[in-house]
Amino acid sequence: MRFIKCFTVALLVVSTSTMPDADAASLTPGETNYWQSAEGTEKEAYIEELIPPGVQVVVSPLDGPVYADEHGLTLYKWPLIPLRNGSLGDREDGPSNCTDEVLRVEVGFMSPYPAGLILPYADQGVTCAQVWPPALAPEDAEEVGKWTLVERKNGAKQWAYDGFPLYTSNLDKKPGDVLGGTKIQSGVDSGVVRVPVRPRADVAPGFKVLSSTTRG
Repeated sequence: MRFIKCFTVALLVVSTSTMPDADAASLTPGETNYWQSAEGTEKEAYIEELIPPGVQVVVSPLDGPVYADEHGLTLYKWPLIPLRNGSLGDREDGPSNCTDEVLRVEVGFMSPYPAGLILPYADQGVTCAQVWPPALAPEDAEEVGKWTLVERKNGAKQWAYDGFPLYTSNLDKKPGDVLGGTKIQSGVDSGVVRVPVRPRADVAPGFKVLSSTTRG
């Protein structure tokens, strides 16, 4: 059994994961409200808003319209999430906690082991910023709409959206890739995921578009 992530243009999301296995297995794509083939041409509508130069909207196969940098790489935020022994991520309207430092000591957030243990192969480690390159802004960049600027420790300017610093992912290789994170909320003990940022869906008040896992 495998699971895939999809997006929907429907106002009402119905997931077969809430049905008994026998009923879910009997459904065909035409009987599900959210299913769309890879050849489908319908795209999720979104509300346009002011964006800074170098930022664009890319329609991804998995998460619909997402904001991307000038190269088409998806932009992510890293919202603060409480873990077992502390919290990890970026605070809203705060600085970026994804730095150029190579971490060599275990912090114990998600582990039964105490904090302070030396990490194995620490000399071969990479930095958070290497895995999640910050979305840097030019020196003459100006804030616009929900797009603001935060200063990194080295003095560089980094784009933020709705108060959260933004990053790309080293997993994404081409426009439309959204391999670095998900909009689907994580369960307990699932770690701190990145979330792709996107424009608001153009749906009636009281409705929203959700991503969900489906059988495939």
